[in-house]
Amino acid sequence: MKKVPRNLWIIWFLAGIMGWTTQATVLPQEPELLSLVRANDTLGVKKLIAEGTDVNVQDDMMGYTPLALAITGNHPGMAKLLIDAGANINHRDKIYGYSPLMLALNSNYTELTKILIEAGADIHVRGNNGATALMVAAMNSQEMTELLLEKGADITARSDNGTGVFTNCVVGIISGRVTTGLAEFLLSRGAEVDEVNTTEYYGGYTPLFWAVEDNQEALVKLLVRHGANVNARAANGKTPLSIASEAGLTAIAEILKAAGAREQ
Repeated sequence: MKKVPRNLWIIWFLAGIMGWTTQATVLPQEPELLSLVRANDTLGVKKLIAEGTDVNVQDDMMGYTPLALAITGNHPGMAKLLIDAGANINHRDKIYGYSPLMLALNSNYTELTKILIEAGADIHVRGNNGATALMVAAMNSQEMTELLLEKGADITARSDNGTGVFTNCVVGIISGRVTTGLAEFLLSRGAEVDEVNTTEYYGGYTPLFWAVEDNQEALVKLLVRHGANVNARAANGKTPLSIASEAGLTAIAEILKAAGAREQ
């Protein structure tokens, strides 16, 4: 069972920064092709395609295409059928700007991810907030993260909030989606340990702040070992040490002090 995030910040990050991308709400009077894809009705879909139905028709709310619904429904066979029929594999939805590849990565659908990449999906695609496919992968799967890097994804890219692949990895670790092994891997490939958030509320926060706030002692040790700035100061005046001290996280506070963290 996946660990439930303990802090409000992670809920904010997942919902506001990455965006929720679960199965879209069924809409009244939606195009028949969309309804059949939702139901994974292969024969019905083939019939409509043969009759000339547009395989890239969209729903009115999310801008999801049949392929996007096949992805969110985890229907690999349906996805292949639609791709073979000419579905746009790089179409981005209206709300988050997610492509089918990003949707597959966000749900950790490995088979669908591989199908899309093999079909030529753009691995450099960005969502409306500037998040890349690699950032989504880093929060959900080491295997898919490694695959995207092998295909040439940019490990140094930043989203509109200033964060990148490594921050997303740390979020994934805290939420129980990936392990610290992925963090070690990304750092070995050149990821920045001190990616800085530029939003108003979390301005100046680095991955170390997130790790301290969630009382992730092992993760804090990893970040410190890789040179994280223990004296970084956020726009609100907080430092990793001040956060640990205020929360009574003695063990983490000692780790930070041993690494050179100074009292305010």
